[in-house]
Amino acid sequence: RVSVNLRTMNQTRIFVGGEVARPGFVNYSPGMTAVQALMQVGGWKDSADLKEVVLLQKVADTGNEYRPTKIDLQRVVNDGEVKSDIVLNPSDIIVLPKTGIARANLWMQQYVINMIPIRISASPF
Repeated sequence: RVSVNLRTMNQTRIFVGGEVARPGFVNYSPGMTAVQALMQVGGWKDSADLKEVVLLQKVADTGNEYRPTKIDLQRVVNDGEVKSDIVLNPSDIIVLPKTGIARANLWMQQYVINMIPIRISASPF
């Protein structure tokens, strides 16, 4: 007789990063969509550009090569077009970029506001 105790199982995971509440790995389950994966990391930030989401999918025959695809999740979220929600594969990567205004705000903060030696205060005293 042989007895086997399974302590851990290698779970396939998807990485979700960029402008999300808690970037990190999500356990993959068959049929999982991009919006479902985003919900598991706490959703997206106000600064996320849902029209320009990047999905990186592993190319089957190569080791670490990924194929990028741009997906428009704003159509899913705002218009309810569930056909636009992509079904994910194991080892996929989802990246939510910043909106144009969020990138401009970051640029202003880094290259203008942080460079001014004088700090402006709202209080007259």
